[in-house]
Amino acid sequence: MLKLKDISIKLGEFQLKNINLELNKGDYYVLLGKSGVGKTVLLEIIAGLIKPDSGKVFQNNLDITREKIQKRKVGIVFQDYSIFPHLTVKQNIAYPLKRKKISNSDKNELINKYASLASIKHLLDRNTQNLSGGELQRVALARMLVSNPNCLLLDEPLASLDIQLKGGLRNLLR
Repeated sequence: MLKLKDISIKLGEFQLKNINLELNKGDYYVLLGKSGVGKTVLLEIIAGLIKPDSGKVFQNNLDITREKIQKRKVGIVFQDYSIFPHLTVKQNIAYPLKRKKISNSDKNELINKYASLASIKHLLDRNTQNLSGGELQRVALARMLVSNPNCLLLDEPLASLDIQLKGGLRNLLR
């Protein structure tokens, strides 16, 4: 399902060199390492946020190395939420559905489904400026999941959540 072949990138003094990885559907893989070793850079390459200097990224045996992020079936959630502060919770979750050709009722059904799964349905009409870190993280997760990605890339997505929510969201992500 996901394959990295000889991925290399140099960013100033930092570099990743000849990274190879192969994951099959249903695999759950964790990148461990000290701060600054390139875990987030690798996720950003897979998601299409940055391009490698060399190497290839394959998804379902298709080379997606130069594909735009919008063309990839990859969802990414960062530790710092990346929420649109001028939008409500509902509008944030709905954002990936903007260009999809589905009815408003189907969009609302999807928004409600993922808001419920992330335990934030009661927050849909709220502005994001007034949310806690854990609530913002759950908005980011719901927004990513509503796009129905084939591959989830999670950069410490549960760091801001309390213990009770972590267990439920881990199960949801699996």
